[in-house]
Amino acid sequence: MTFNGFQPQASQLVSGYLTNRKQFVQLGDEASELRNVTMGVPQGSILGPLLFLIYINDLLKAAPALNYILYADDTNILTTNPSLLCSEIPKIKKWCLANRLILNYSKTFQVIFKSHNKEISYPNYEIQLNCKTLEMKQITKFLGIILDSNIAFKEHISELCRKLKLVMIMMRAIRHYFDQKTMVDLYYAFFNPHLLYGIEFRGHAADTEIKRMYTIQEAVVLRAILI
Repeated sequence: MTFNGFQPQASQLVSGYLTNRKQFVQLGDEASELRNVTMGVPQGSILGPLLFLIYINDLLKAAPALNYILYADDTNILTTNPSLLCSEIPKIKKWCLANRLILNYSKTFQVIFKSHNKEISYPNYEIQLNCKTLEMKQITKFLGIILDSNIAFKEHISELCRKLKLVMIMMRAIRHYFDQKTMVDLYYAFFNPHLLYGIEFRGHAADTEIKRMYTIQEAVVLRAILI
C-alpha cells in the first residue's frame, strides 16, 4: 500500500496501522462476532484524528469559491454570495463520493446570518442533496455555541443561564459542608468555565441578555461563597 506524500517508511507504518483491523460490539456480557474494519481509522486511537485530518485536507480545493471552518468531521461552509451554493455544493458532494465519504443529509442545512436590525429577503433558490431540498434554519450550534440568524445570541445565553442556574443550585445545596476556599475552588471548576466559554462571541448580545448571566454570577458569589 502506498500513500501519496509519505516516505516509504512512513507509508509502511501507516499501512500496518490501518490494515488487518477487527472490531466487535460488547453490551454487558454479550459480544458480537469480530468484523473486519475496511474503512476509517481506529476509534479512540491517538493517531486516528491526525490521519483523518490529512485525509480530508484537500476538501477545501473541491469548491475553492467557498470559505470553510473544519473541526474534525464537522464542516461549516461560509459565503457572502448564497447563489454560489447551488453550483459549489454538488462539487463537494462529488469530492465526498470520490473519497468514499458520506454526507450526513439529516445534519446538513443552511442558515442566513444578518444583523438583527437589518431586513433581508431570503433567496428563491433550492439546493438539492440526495433528491431533497436543503432545509433553511434560524438556529444552529457549533462547538457548543448556539448561533441564531440575527446573531443576537439570545438562545445561547438562555441555554447558558439554564446551566449556570443548575450549578448555582448545586453549590447552594452543599455550601454548609465546605469551607469558603473549597467553595471558591468549586466555583472555578464548575461555574466559571461555563461563563467564560465562548465569551468572545457574546459581545454583540444585548445588555439585558448579558445582565442575566451576571445576575446569576452575583447570586452564586453572595449565596454560596460569601456566607
